[in-house]
Amino acid sequence: ICLVTIKVAGEMGLNNWYVNDVGFIFTNESSDIAEIKYGIDGKWQTYTEPFYLSDDGEYICLEWYAVDFKGNQSDIDGPFLFNIDQTPPVLRLSFEGIYNNQWQGWDIIVTANETDATSGMDRVEFYKNDVLQKTVTGHGPVYQWTFKYYGVLNIYVGAKAFDKAGNYLFGEELINS
Repeated sequence: ICLVTIKVAGEMGLNNWYVNDVGFIFTNESSDIAEIKYGIDGKWQTYTEPFYLSDDGEYICLEWYAVDFKGNQSDIDGPFLFNIDQTPPVLRLSFEGIYNNQWQGWDIIVTANETDATSGMDRVEFYKNDVLQKTVTGHGPVYQWTFKYYGVLNIYVGAKAFDKAGNYLFGEELINS
């Protein structure tokens, strides 16, 4: 039984995570092959045409083998282990203002409570008027940034939450006097 080759197509994000549907094509060079079987996480099926996987998951296991016209089965190839995370983190922003006095203004505490169900959280970037102010890394879920505000201008304060796959979600709020 000849060797079966596999082509994998999908957009690779960060840290070996696919960030969109992952496509698979099996080919072989022999006319002796009657069928190709493949298994995803132990669920086996007959390969008939290219297929895509779209469900988020970690350590997805793909294996395959060929069967010739006499019923002989090749050794199982693989495993090809891969991860899919197409879903951005969940973003929840909150703000707390602590008034000091008229000369020291306000301390504005921005709290981003972030979670990611698949690849996990990587970092949160905090922005003021669309300019990056601070990056807080780690697993979360709580990320904070504090800045001075004197209450004389309207400003936009936002956060961009990134998961380990590179997916992100941005949210912002207007702070005004």
